[in-house]
Amino acid sequence: SSGINAEYGEVYCQRISEWWFQHRPGLVELLTRLKEGEDVLKPVDSIVSALNKAAAQFQTDVYSPLSGESDPMEIRRVNDILLHFDRAFLSDTQVPGTLSFYSRHLLVSPSADDAYSGSGFPSLKWMVSDESITKDEVLHQLEVIRWALKSARDILLFN
Repeated sequence: SSGINAEYGEVYCQRISEWWFQHRPGLVELLTRLKEGEDVLKPVDSIVSALNKAAAQFQTDVYSPLSGESDPMEIRRVNDILLHFDRAFLSDTQVPGTLSFYSRHLLVSPSADDAYSGSGFPSLKWMVSDESITKDEVLHQLEVIRWALKSARDILLFN
């Protein structure tokens, strides 16, 4: 074993894709109710796909060449990349639909309706269930998520 788990990045990206497509039908319904076309979801669809490709490339180019005899500094470099990858999903503010200010992770945070289990994309869950949400709030949250996904993709690509 090399002492790192870079497969974490690829598996994490697959979960991100699952969470996104799990919430997507509810978002389409929400956008229809707000009289907004589902075209606003295409940039996120695109970056989710690009993130999965970047994770597969990272797995092939960076992780697979490592072995149990790999240089400890190389292992440290890969672990640092994965650390920055995860930090790309931290928000400066509380994620909408979560319990407290300390719920700042855009992907997995305790949701306001279930403090014991994490919710993938809690802000998407909140948007779909909040009857009083505005179009501007939806578009803002989609842009926040798109930017975080793009940042995570860039970290994997430009390691």
